[in-house]
Formats: sequence, structure tokens, C-alpha cells
Amino acid sequence: MKGLILTYLVAFIGTFGALRWPLVGLYVYVGFAVMRPQAIFGWAGDMEYLSFTVGVAMLLGWAFNGFGSWQLGRSRGVVVFMLLFCAWFVLSASQALDTTRAWRQVNEFSKLALPFLVGVTVMSEEKHWRRMFWVIVLCQGYVGFEQHINYLWHRKNTAAEGFGGMDNNFFGLSLVTCIGPAVALVIASKTWRERMLALVAA
Repeated sequence: MKGLILTYLVAFIGTFGALRWPLVGLYVYVGFAVMRPQAIFGWAGDMEYLSFTVGVAMLLGWAFNGFGSWQLGRSRGVVVFMLLFCAWFVLSASQALDTTRAWRQVNEFSKLALPFLVGVTVMSEEKHWRRMFWVIVLCQGYVGFEQHINYLWHRKNTAAEGFGGMDNNFFGLSLVTCIGPAVALVIASKTWRERMLALVAA
């Protein structure tokens, strides 16, 4: 119950904070994408709207702040190719045999592409991406904690079934990819408390 209340509180802060600071909304949006509260607290009803609300506020805040800085430096090539891929994706959807299904995929892909553009235009300092690492690692660490609780106390191997719409393989991949950021935080953190927190999450 405490986790559910905290989720609503974070969503509230992320929604209203994003209107002024889109980076706050991005942190919350990515955190929800990793933690998937609708899967952990599924008993509380449909929570899909939380991510949607934070995402819309993040995009509005991004627009209010002039769409960030497009001084992309060495990442310019990556962004250009990403935009070309997005354009090709939309063009392909418009020409698909089943346009309803195709546009549904465009909608799903936009949930990745738009936050990417927000991040690459507003994250300009080392502290920004370091905080993003912390968000990802701690949220994935919490997911792992929940899976351990289910396995050790409730005798249910929910991880073997997958998590939050992912099958067991995709879920395993999501866990493995967070090892790198977690280890990086263990090494790069400046205090022992932060190092231990990253190590426990890993």
C-alpha cells in the first residue's frame, strides 16, 4: 500500500513538475517505464493513465521551454538517423495493408521516440544522465525485489512468466541490461552509501 501511495505521489510531482522542468517529467516517465506500477500494483486497478499523464506533461513542458537545446554535438548523427527512422516508420504505416494495426505500432513507438528526443535535448550535463542512471537502476532494483518476494515468500515464480507485458526472455534481458549502469554507479559513486545502494540494486 505504501508503494502505491508513493507511486501516486511521484506521478503528481512528475506531472506538475514537468510543466516547468521537463527533465523531472522524463525521470518519472522512464522510472514508470522500468518499474511498470500497473504490473506491480495491478490489484489497484488500471494505472496506465499515470504514465500517459506524466508523458503529456513532459511534452508540454518541453514545448514551453522551447524544445530544449538542439546543439547536439557528437550525437547529431544518431539523432538525425533516429528522426529518419521515425519518418520511415510513419510512412510505412500510412502504406500498410492493415493501417489500424500499423498506426497502433506508431503510437507505441512514439512512447520511445518522443522521450528520446526530450532527453537528448534537455540532458546537457553529467549530473543529468547520472540521475537517469539512478532512476533506471533503482526502479529495476525494486522490480527485482518484488520478484524475489514473490518467489521466496509467496512461492510463485512470477519472473518465469514475464513481467509487465514482457515474456520471461524479454524480462530477463531488461534485468541484464541494467547490470552495466548499476556497476558503473558502484564504481563512479563518491560515497559509500551510494555505492552500497547501487550494489544492492545490482
